[in-house]
Amino acid sequence: MSLDIDLSKHALIEASAGTGKTFTIETLVVQLLVEKQIPLSQILLVTFTEKATSEMKARIRKKLDSLIKEGISQPNVVESLIQFDQAQVMTIHSFCKQILQQYSLENGILFDLDLTDTASLYLAGLRDIQRKWSARERDILDSSVYRDQDKIKNWEEMVVRYAHDYNKASGDVFSTADDKPDNVAWHEFTADLIKTLHQQVCEQAREKGLASFDDLLRLVDEALHQESTASQRLLESIRSQYRYAFVDEFQDTDPVQWRIFKKIFIDHKQLNRLFLVGDPKQSIYRFRGADIFTYLSARETLKQLGEIYELDKNWRSTPDLITFQNWIFSSSWFPAESGIAYPPVQPPKEDSTGKRPFACDNSKRKSAVFLSLPKLSATELRQCYARWIVTEIRYLLGMDDNGDPLITFPGHEGKSRPFKPGDICVLVNTRNEGDIVARQLEGIVPYSFYKKTGLYASEEALHLFYLLDALSNPECSTRRQRALLTDFFQIPLDAFNQQDVSSTHSLQISLIDKWCDLAASRKWTHLFDSIQNQSLVFFRIGEVMKAPDDRSIANYKHLFEDLLMIACDSMMDIEMLTQHFDRKRRARIMIDREEDLHRIDSDQSKVQLMTIHASKGLEYPVVFLGGLSPGKTRDSSDFYHENGAKVFRLGESSREKELAQNELADEQRRLYYVAITRAMNRVYIPLIEGCELRGNQGPIVSISDIPPALSQTCGMIELVPDAILSAYRQLVPVASHSNGGPPEDFISPDIRRIKASGIHISSFSSLHHSNLAQPQILIARDYDDEPPFSAVDDVTDSMDAVVPSEDPLPPGAHTGDMLHAIFQSIPFDEVAAAASPEELLHTTTRSLKVISQAFAQSDLYRKLDPSEHHKCIERIANIIWNTLKVPPGEEIQYPPLATIPERDRRHEIEFHLSDDVIEKYLPDIFRKPNTHCRRYLKGYIDLVFRFEGRYHIVDWKSNSLHPFNQETIEQCIIDNQYDLQYTIYWAALVEWLKKILPDFDPEVHLGGVSYYFIRGIRMTESGKGIFHRSAADLSRNLQTAVVQTNPGSKL
Repeated sequence: MSLDIDLSKHALIEASAGTGKTFTIETLVVQLLVEKQIPLSQILLVTFTEKATSEMKARIRKKLDSLIKEGISQPNVVESLIQFDQAQVMTIHSFCKQILQQYSLENGILFDLDLTDTASLYLAGLRDIQRKWSARERDILDSSVYRDQDKIKNWEEMVVRYAHDYNKASGDVFSTADDKPDNVAWHEFTADLIKTLHQQVCEQAREKGLASFDDLLRLVDEALHQESTASQRLLESIRSQYRYAFVDEFQDTDPVQWRIFKKIFIDHKQLNRLFLVGDPKQSIYRFRGADIFTYLSARETLKQLGEIYELDKNWRSTPDLITFQNWIFSSSWFPAESGIAYPPVQPPKEDSTGKRPFACDNSKRKSAVFLSLPKLSATELRQCYARWIVTEIRYLLGMDDNGDPLITFPGHEGKSRPFKPGDICVLVNTRNEGDIVARQLEGIVPYSFYKKTGLYASEEALHLFYLLDALSNPECSTRRQRALLTDFFQIPLDAFNQQDVSSTHSLQISLIDKWCDLAASRKWTHLFDSIQNQSLVFFRIGEVMKAPDDRSIANYKHLFEDLLMIACDSMMDIEMLTQHFDRKRRARIMIDREEDLHRIDSDQSKVQLMTIHASKGLEYPVVFLGGLSPGKTRDSSDFYHENGAKVFRLGESSREKELAQNELADEQRRLYYVAITRAMNRVYIPLIEGCELRGNQGPIVSISDIPPALSQTCGMIELVPDAILSAYRQLVPVASHSNGGPPEDFISPDIRRIKASGIHISSFSSLHHSNLAQPQILIARDYDDEPPFSAVDDVTDSMDAVVPSEDPLPPGAHTGDMLHAIFQSIPFDEVAAAASPEELLHTTTRSLKVISQAFAQSDLYRKLDPSEHHKCIERIANIIWNTLKVPPGEEIQYPPLATIPERDRRHEIEFHLSDDVIEKYLPDIFRKPNTHCRRYLKGYIDLVFRFEGRYHIVDWKSNSLHPFNQETIEQCIIDNQYDLQYTIYWAALVEWLKKILPDFDPEVHLGGVSYYFIRGIRMTESGKGIFHRSAADLSRNLQTAVVQTNPGSKL
């Protein structure tokens, strides 16, 4: 395949997202090999990362293999394949290092450069300069606006940062403008200091043969632009070696890179040709030196000296999603003054990539789903949106009413594959924002939090930096207190409300003092060993002491290994080491270095959670866009551009601050472009208009901007109203089964040990479904197959019962599970105080949080029309209020359940009845199998409570009976074998009380069993909807069974 690109001219190829940039490069390379007969060794391909280099090599090699298989065996093609290991595919830094090594003598540079992070040299250099200051310089410092110690430290950090980033050859300048004229002299002094420091470090690094990645570019740039014979020979050598050059991801270039390629390939009249490939709309690495203004300048140059091409076929997204992207980006997304325009793209006539829409999609979602967010605080909004994302993911991964996957993809040989967690990506602006989503995903959907800067962007790196910062500033109480909050000490924040932290945590303070001494003495091995062995870093304090997850342990060990190696190989003190660590943590070093990648923990299909920056170059069928945080780094407004130059800000000028913020806003628009264009089939976008997010630069769109005609014609835009998210506000997690649970000897032994011992476990559900006829099935039931709530009543509910049309809550297991969860967590005291169900739904109540949480997390939320959600929540509140406040009736000797205090209630008690107990009380349940394995009967009791010394059992039933009366309830008990269920519960209760009450007496301590059929209970109708069996009846039945099995025995 040939592309319509003139290979005899320089060219800029602008490739919008998904238009086949890499395919274009590899195709042009093959054209040069086949049509122009250019040797592969004379073609230079410059990529952005080592990973991209490997992928480019693999794709070109595969293409050459295909040509030979197709019969195109020209000598140049065959030779290229044979000599492919010599292909000149490399990163810009590898290219520059190669030049410096090949021509080291001509340029006076050591042949074997030691690649390192030279940031520490700048701090050491600043200290050298400060030691040599005269009284004049010290007077300037003392009289400046930076007399405060913290301000001096911030100023020193700025000097080091600017000196590291400054490049005189690129035309960088400093601005001393300040709204306060008296500060200008100080800023001028600072500017001179930065230039001096930069020059001093460059000379020192050159003498020692040290170079950072940035230094590689600077050294090559200097060598190429010298007015000398050596420089000319260098240029001629490079030009003769490389006839053609391709530079990938050119939108991420900087002035130095452009100067290098322009000097080699354009600033002469030879036949060398340069092809730049990039997309200005995807220039998102400003914080790392990428300069969109350099790209725009290069484009103007190539307009005059070459050709500009635009790729207009989007091979990634579905046609509907492409139409949506054309609409949203062709409007005013990119301001005219930014110099960037969006050229509309089209889907290919024939999708040769094989990427097609879903084979089946019963989710009833459009290609673009806009979510209108309620007007909440930033914190509430992020929490709210994260919960909604997790609920939607659960829905998309679920099944339809027929038990088939809701979404499937086309597969091989006509087979389809189900939608998996790995098909979903959640994009966020910041790591903290990602942590919020991760906490909601935890334990619900498998996920992987991918960070391209990996290890040094982890939470563990942040905690370790806080500790190092305290050790390098032992006199600063603020830094010391911050270290006490980290994983190393885990002191809770409320402990700092006390006046004297040092007296209440003297042990921790003495440990920090010890580490400060070790750090000052540079006893690095002892220091890091002590931190790992004497702190709590490998433990987590909670109700019980436990180990952190494997990823956290691996991250800490990896970080300590790095620190020890760096500290021992260098002459750094603790301050320099901390500065070095902080710079790596802030991603100042190239992100593709192998030592900065997380160590992989699993290959399981997982939802991919990552920052938008890390998603560059990736694609996913479904993308959720976070972007509720501005995502600015500390130094993101350090500079701006004016008259083609990069201007470093030294003062506080309101004009310059606005210029810098405008550049940040433009990049934020490009960032959202990258996020939205990662989607192949569907994208979820929040509408944040009207939300108070300080500093947020994300435009997104207004609801009024969505053209009704576009939605009606294409059917691809869906708007989720903000009322939906209101149910997610300030929600609390559903309590676990162990909420105030029974004694340990009542809980089953470790289930993994049980399985390993050949012990088989059954449940009431399995007993019911087997109809007592197939014991071999009973003993084969696996523990993990059983849900936490008995689904028998709900299954029957959905199959046999008639549902009154006025009840907005549908039947089914989803409804039953949700109601069980609510009863488990609802604050009984709040219900007792509520005069009506409506009071439970006031925005300040805990009850609203519990109800909203359970409803939002249930699949019921997805199956109902949004217009029905509020009715459902009102109905739930009505059920809870009536159930807990109804008087049980004259025959039931306890008050309304809402009045039972928490100390006398235990929810969701798990039990395991052993083989012996089963034979004692329930001899007819199991038929003796032909096996020697032990058996357990397991289950959960919804509620056990104590009233006036007697213990009662309550079980919630959500069956929809019609009519609700004693006759239909008793028939339901028989049909579903609930009589067997409450007998099992009663036996479990008796065994438990025997263990915890030394003087257990059935006639004194046992109350009864009550089954609450919650849909039919009315607070004004005492006892209606409640099925009750007294302790006397239940004990009589058990005693009969005991006597029959063991004559002479007692209960």
